[in-house]
Amino acid sequence: MVPSDERASATPLPAWSPGATEARGVLMAPTLARTIVAVVFCGFAGIALLWVLELGHTGGEVALAAALLIALLSLQYFCFGHPGTDLRSPAAYAALGAQALLVYLPLLLFQGAWISLPSFLAGVLLLMFPQRVAWPLFALVVLGTGVAKYVDNGVWLDVTYILVNTATAGLYIYGLTRLARLVTALYEARDELARSAVAHERLRFARELNDSLGLSLSEITLKGQAALRLLGPQPDRAARELGEILEISRRMLADVRSIARENREAASEDLPADAGLEATASDTQAATRLAGGLVVAVMVGLFLQAVMRQLFQPQDVWELTLAAGCIAAALGLQVGYFSRSATRAPAPTGYLPLAVLAVLVYLPTLLFQQPWSGVQGFLAGSALLVLRPALGWSVFAAVVASMAWIEAGFGGNLPLDFNHVLVTMDLGLITYGLIWMARLVHHLGAIRRQLAEAALASTRLRLAQDLHDLLGLSLSAITLTCDLAHRLIARDPDRARAVLGQAMEISHHALTEARTVAGDRHQMSLEAECVTTRALLVAAGLDVTMEVRQADGELPAEVGTVLAMVLREGVTNVLRHSTGRLCEITVTHEGGQARLRIVNDGEPGEADRQGSGIRNMSERVAALGGVLVAGPGDDGRFVLSASIPRASGDEPDTTS
Repeated sequence: MVPSDERASATPLPAWSPGATEARGVLMAPTLARTIVAVVFCGFAGIALLWVLELGHTGGEVALAAALLIALLSLQYFCFGHPGTDLRSPAAYAALGAQALLVYLPLLLFQGAWISLPSFLAGVLLLMFPQRVAWPLFALVVLGTGVAKYVDNGVWLDVTYILVNTATAGLYIYGLTRLARLVTALYEARDELARSAVAHERLRFARELNDSLGLSLSEITLKGQAALRLLGPQPDRAARELGEILEISRRMLADVRSIARENREAASEDLPADAGLEATASDTQAATRLAGGLVVAVMVGLFLQAVMRQLFQPQDVWELTLAAGCIAAALGLQVGYFSRSATRAPAPTGYLPLAVLAVLVYLPTLLFQQPWSGVQGFLAGSALLVLRPALGWSVFAAVVASMAWIEAGFGGNLPLDFNHVLVTMDLGLITYGLIWMARLVHHLGAIRRQLAEAALASTRLRLAQDLHDLLGLSLSAITLTCDLAHRLIARDPDRARAVLGQAMEISHHALTEARTVAGDRHQMSLEAECVTTRALLVAAGLDVTMEVRQADGELPAEVGTVLAMVLREGVTNVLRHSTGRLCEITVTHEGGQARLRIVNDGEPGEADRQGSGIRNMSERVAALGGVLVAGPGDDGRFVLSASIPRASGDEPDTTS
């Protein structure tokens, strides 16, 4: 069999690394995306559990809270966050109901410690429902938490904070889950566009062949049958029919060469408009816009929370103003630089902005000796975006550890101190996760396009080569045999009839090949090709010696197909260019090697040595680990030989 064009999925491809641009396996992408989501959600739940401890609940209640949080996280991660989950299925709606119970019923027992957990429900509503339904439901959940907080303590600052917190958390829960699902889907479907482009190209090629060649081959068959009937009673009319066949076959041969040339030239062209690229690009752009909007909204929400956290402690106006200014500047740098472009790769030019961001998030603490927390996560996440992986994660860990040190120095309330450490870690991963996954979506979209373009180019080149090697040789043989029959009509009608019969048989095979050449594999029988070749050479007046030895049994189908094509190329060259009268053909399958040898006593034409047919055959033989040699032998005769290891194929050639 002629091998399939491309196996795109076997090609190692680059992917965005955490905090770096060097190439890594794309396999890392969905794993890292889902890991980030899992850690963020566990951190979010951990903060709630620390509040349960802080508010003085009993050990049994803490254990109950932990069990409920595990159930909530399991639903979120394994159901709503799993790429294979159909979010419009009855099971998903049942899971949504269970999640609503898990975020609302425990409020009766845990009250303020549980108040932020409806954010999970808010994020899932955006995932599951159309926007016109999802956003009103999202707003209801956010308002509901505000009402619950007002009932809990009636403090408007707390109510405002929890409203912002729920909205922000709902957005990043939605964003991280949606982007992680999309990253996994794009990774798993990275070959889909390539397959679509190849399928479209094969259909186009098949239509073009049918329009250009299929009808003409059918016409040759009909005219050949008419010429056979007329050879005896009306040789003049038979000669006219053969003349028309010659004209058609020569025109078809020119068409084949033109189509093959056009496909070779088109190998570097862009994907066709109907290959699905527009839909893919539109989906990628929509996801990138969504991620960009979410990043800005989440960053603004986190900024507002950081400012409001300062209001919970007594501060003088100067301290509050400076802290708010630093936080606002950090937000501007984060949104305006680190989060600005979903396509910009990390570079050393980001080191200075990263240093400025570090000053902004730590300056209030250094000046006022107080644990100003809330925006250090911006620095941790941005370090992953700018620095090399090892250094980026080291800086991330250092920032989180610095918060533990700051809280230990200025705090004194262990559960709340660790709470701030978790907030910093979560904020860093949210910052990094949203921006990195947005970049990754764009990058995977580009990879899909590159795979499709490579597959399309490979397909076009293969189709051009197969067209020349299969149909081109068949049409050359039809032209040669019809020309010979045309010259034999007057002086040897019986031989002309035999030659024309061979031409009709070749035409029938060519019609079959024209219908299958656009497929992904073509299978030819070496045995059948030997029979046809012998008859064709004998009809052309050559003295033929053919020997076939297959001590090792049937040839693998792929090896047999390539040797059949080499045989066809060699015999066509003998008929077209050679002046000799003898042709020896030997086919052996012994000692683990399949060999074909064609020897002709005539002086070969230049095309025998340098033509594209010999080059194509050499490439096909080499692809199976074999060797093809063409040139004069020691005795001056022209020799074409091919040798292919039997191990190159898997299955025996069963083509009859």
